Amino acid sequence: MPTRPKTSIDARLQRISISINNLKAHEQAMRYLHAYNIDSEKLAVGRRLCDEAIRAHTSQRILRGESEGATAVRDIAWSTAKRSHSQIITIARVALRGQASSALGLQVARSRALSAWITQAQQLHTGLEQHPEHMARLAEFGITAQRIAAARADLDALRAASAAQHQAAIQAQLATAQRNAALGALDLWMSQLLAVASVAFAEDPQLMELLGVTVR
Repeated sequence: MPTRPKTSIDARLQRISISINNLKAHEQAMRYLHAYNIDSEKLAVGRRLCDEAIRAHTSQRILRGESEGATAVRDIAWSTAKRSHSQIITIARVALRGQASSALGLQVARSRALSAWITQAQQLHTGLEQHPEHMARLAEFGITAQRIAAARADLDALRAASAAQHQAAIQAQLATAQRNAALGALDLWMSQLLAVASVAFAEDPQLMELLGVTVR
């Protein structure tokens, strides 16, 4: 029975592309197929589907790489923001107690979830901006307005990097869905061609080799 090993997407696309070219160049195979209404126009449909799948696969790979890059940038931004904020938070927990500590969210452990961490950091900066006396108290412990402003800049950079990563991830997901749809259409066309060819080439089964099928 004809068998086909599992292959990568690149190998699948290459095999199908070669199969189409092989059939077009083989007169006897085309004569067999013509009896089952498979002609050059039907092969042209397969060529179009194959080209579309190749384009979709290439686009998906590019966008996936961009998404991975955006994730790396976001993670670096988060690490930077964590470092600049951890010192401020540690000192603030010593310098500011009671109601001030609660208002700034200092009594709560820093979240491991990015969105929640950003919310906590924003609460800290908003509270400090609204209460200059807290800023003055921190300055007594070496946490100057400049250091707080630098941490705020790190937070803004993290927020921007997070938004960019989210958008890149969405684009990669859409590209993956489009690629999968294109591959699905191509695989359906190819499966139908293989089914017809297995009948059309019954008298000469070795012709299935043109389609990348190993005949045992």
